[in-house]
Amino acid sequence: MNIQDIKNIFKNTAWLGIGEVVSRLFLLFLFIYAARILGPQGFGIFNFALAIVSLFVIFSNLGISDITTRELAKDKEKIKDYPGILLLRIILSIGAFIVIFIVSFFLTQDEYIRKIIWILGIYVLTHNFLIVVYSFFRARRKMKYEALIRILEAFFTAAIGFFVLIQGPSAINLSYAFLAATLIIAIFFIIFFSIIIKPVWNSWDFNLWKDFLKISWPIGIAYAFGMIYIRIDSVMMGFLGQIT
Repeated sequence: MNIQDIKNIFKNTAWLGIGEVVSRLFLLFLFIYAARILGPQGFGIFNFALAIVSLFVIFSNLGISDITTRELAKDKEKIKDYPGILLLRIILSIGAFIVIFIVSFFLTQDEYIRKIIWILGIYVLTHNFLIVVYSFFRARRKMKYEALIRILEAFFTAAIGFFVLIQGPSAINLSYAFLAATLIIAIFFIIFFSIIIKPVWNSWDFNLWKDFLKISWPIGIAYAFGMIYIRIDSVMMGFLGQIT
């Protein structure tokens, strides 16, 4: 390892650290304000819905993001396969949302909470779709772009979130704020990669998908158990009626 490699490691680590800290600070202030404005009941509903969709987001990932970083870093020629990977994540996300939609009818009879689950389901799946975008930049050792995306997404979320909480405070409006901010970023990058590489929608490659899923599923299982460990308590409390 030469001096330049060491410099790149420190530089990219610094960018990732900045992106993580700044984005989390934006969301921290938003959550604190939301908890005060929505109160125990409204904020409890929001967190219950967020916990549910976070459990099922595992079906849209399956470890593909980590494998994408590794494969693109090993062979730069594989960039031509990247739109196919994006399309696979989109298809898996649609499948995961269908599961969320069906399960929501069993977890709650409250139509208002179900709507929030659906909205946050699209939000979380879209947010996790961006992780594949981060994989592209990580493989190219351009972490500053990942940091900027994280900060931009968090900024838009906080800005729209504060606006809706001031104008019309409710759990469902806060959910729309999260969704709107993430969709702006995700749609931009789908268009961006379609222009610079090839159209995402014309990237059907079943052999590529099979190869990626074959090597990514162990990581996906590990991720699934981790998410269950973190979120299952909130889901159980909400299911038992302990929303507040």
